[in-house]
Amino acid sequence: MNYLYEKVAYLRGLAEGIEVTECSKEGKLLIGILDVLEEFADALSDLNEEVEELDEYVECIDEDLSEVEEVLFEEDEENLLEDDLDLVEVECPSCGDTIYLDDEVMYSNDEETELLCPSCNEHIYVEPNE
Repeated sequence: MNYLYEKVAYLRGLAEGIEVTECSKEGKLLIGILDVLEEFADALSDLNEEVEELDEYVECIDEDLSEVEEVLFEEDEENLLEDDLDLVEVECPSCGDTIYLDDEVMYSNDEETELLCPSCNEHIYVEPNE
């Protein structure tokens, strides 16, 4: 952002060099424009600092989330292995994704089971195991 300050300072120097003063209408206009340009440079500098702070904050959150995901997914995998569940593959007719369901939960009754696909949120109907 320093280049913006340098350019505004250069323009101020030019204005002083040609002796632009607030005595004339044009002088007032040019000095006002220079003041606004400096305010824009200040605002952009402030925004740039805030974005850098947010980037650092988001990186920290991302790292923390990665650690949490590792722990959670590791526990889920361990639990699946420990439980030794009988899983049934069901393919969603809408999106084609494969969903793994617990056999006991799916076929606990003799009626058709209605499920919701976690990928596309469409209904999946599974016939009971005969």
